[in-house]
Amino acid sequence: MSQKETELFRRAAETHIADREAIRRSILKPEREHSFVLPKRTISILVFAAVLLVATTAFAAGAWIARENYHVEGYLLKTDAERHDALTGNPDIEQMIENAQLKDLGYHVWLLNECADYEEIDAVRLQMGAKPYDPAEWEWIRNIRPAIADVIRDGDELYFQTRLYSDHAEAFDLFRYYETGEGINLEAMPDDNEAYYLVEGDSKQHSLFVSGWGINPFGAEADHGLSFSECEVDDTFPREGVITVTQRLRLLDTSIEDMQKWGTVGVIEHTFSFDASAFLPAAEPRTLMVPLSGRYDADFADFDKPQQLERITLDGVTLSLQAEYRPTGLYITVTTAELPEGFSDQAKRALLNDGERDRNGAVSPGLYVTYTIDGQTYDAVLGTKGRDGAAVRVLPVFPSQYRELGSVQVDLYLHAGSAAAGAQEEHLATVTVPLG
Repeated sequence: MSQKETELFRRAAETHIADREAIRRSILKPEREHSFVLPKRTISILVFAAVLLVATTAFAAGAWIARENYHVEGYLLKTDAERHDALTGNPDIEQMIENAQLKDLGYHVWLLNECADYEEIDAVRLQMGAKPYDPAEWEWIRNIRPAIADVIRDGDELYFQTRLYSDHAEAFDLFRYYETGEGINLEAMPDDNEAYYLVEGDSKQHSLFVSGWGINPFGAEADHGLSFSECEVDDTFPREGVITVTQRLRLLDTSIEDMQKWGTVGVIEHTFSFDASAFLPAAEPRTLMVPLSGRYDADFADFDKPQQLERITLDGVTLSLQAEYRPTGLYITVTTAELPEGFSDQAKRALLNDGERDRNGAVSPGLYVTYTIDGQTYDAVLGTKGRDGAAVRVLPVFPSQYRELGSVQVDLYLHAGSAAAGAQEEHLATVTVPLG
């Protein structure tokens, strides 16, 4: 697996809903089975449902004390009731979305027989044993109305959530479909290569590579389905001004194919806009230098190799801890600023490896980070691995809490060994990170 796929799979298994396509590529057989098995889409949504059960968060004493699995995309996938509840909602994130001034600018719906790849798709459908496409059977999808519900930029990630209003919203309900065995089930999948954005005042189209998945309606009486999209953006993506996005969603008949275009029965093109300045950081980033010293055990094992403990000397090692004050949380990036002569790349990798606590309470080898608020200590949330192997952690601390809290205590530990062999935990440093 690539680093990106490994990251998605790890976060799905341990913390939150992940990109279903990456999970499937990693653990599921590509060929179809004739025996009865849970559909691929069901497996992924069960992961999603299980994660939501453990992803509870709360505001208390002016601070959002989230459990260790907070990620902003997981928050977006909560129900409206959860997002506006005093205990599980987050006013900072909701205000950020409101400040983005989301606007629907137009949409168009095509039936499959009106699409350029109709003949190719219908031929493959026939090879798969499906009946020929009948436009009359799918005429009702012309009345599906997309509406942008959420847009968030979180560093290099951009997230969209689209509601698909329909008199037949039950067609998006996977659980109903498999419980009753009646009707149809549609999956609203972003078309990877059919998204672009425009910058205000410029007609040039900039491509976006979008991945994502459809989501069950929340409740049997829901009047819409949902489609969740995510894409990576770089420093060229504007941080201010109005951005207009056009993306295409493929409506897939899951009885034929629930992940690839061969299940297409129609396509929706949807255009919306948002104000990128809503996602600007609350303060300029700060970099703190953390000198280390002493001798510690470190685990030199790679991802697919067994434990290999070695003693390393950290005299002369200085870590750089950068704090980013995003509206989606306080992001901490740890990397090496100074290394003594002879400090190997392998030792550096062991020092910055992602140490995290599993469901049984055991911590994996590597850098383990905690933060303390109001006298209580929590595990920092593992973020996507940074450039050059930097360790990234997310602290669920938000701009509205800066004045009350003033600062956050961050503690760095080095873990070595496995839980079975008696893992060692050694404290490296305590850092006070100012807020605002």
